[in-house]
Amino acid sequence: MSVKSARLEFTLRAQITAEQRQRLLMEMGARLNAERNQAEVEKRRRQDAEFFASMEATLAPAHKIEQFTIKLDRYETATVQALMDNDRDTVAIRDKIDGMLLKAHALPDGRRVFKTEDGTRVFDEFGAQLKTEEIDPQAIDDAKPKWEAFDAAGIEMDRLAKERTELIDYQSKLDRSRERAKDSKLTEGELSALDKELGETMPDRVRKLTGEQKPDQQRELAADVVPDSAPPSTDPNRAAMAPATFRP
Repeated sequence: MSVKSARLEFTLRAQITAEQRQRLLMEMGARLNAERNQAEVEKRRRQDAEFFASMEATLAPAHKIEQFTIKLDRYETATVQALMDNDRDTVAIRDKIDGMLLKAHALPDGRRVFKTEDGTRVFDEFGAQLKTEEIDPQAIDDAKPKWEAFDAAGIEMDRLAKERTELIDYQSKLDRSRERAKDSKLTEGELSALDKELGETMPDRVRKLTGEQKPDQQRELAADVVPDSAPPSTDPNRAAMAPATFRP
């Protein structure tokens, strides 16, 4: 073989070796990338599994949701009854007011006026006090309805109107809470917050029907509970009075 031929063969072999080396490096790089990608996939899978596990741990248990739903049923029944009672009382107080207006002393302009129980002042049906120049209190028959009774009836009417608004708002809150309880993603903390809010915002009439205590009353009862065993006294005088321990 000539020198020229030997050199050519060596060059060809060197080129093949370089190509193989390049292919090997590419294969190693691809394998490393695949391993890194697989590691990332496994890491994400572990993170997702941990996330769902934590979610399952904090989701409201089925038995607590059931208990809350039963409580909602009881609250809703009491709220409906409270609204019916409110309507009844509103009709009664309206009839009382209308009756007093019919019996009240009437001015020439049609206004109904009421004398106070002490007979010194006069108010019209809208609550405005009249001057003695407009009407002398003595001109009103003592048998006519008095201002104090009429004013108290008006205050009660306003209270009932406000109560009705609170009852309707509370009924809407119960409806929203019921829908929230159906959410499969409801957490135990959220369920506890719903229960607490319904207890704190419960109207007095509903509270009386359900027998529920106000949160402040519950705290007072808890504070009044006497523990079975009192903690040891730190009073040195008491310590001195304690009997000595027998030691053989």
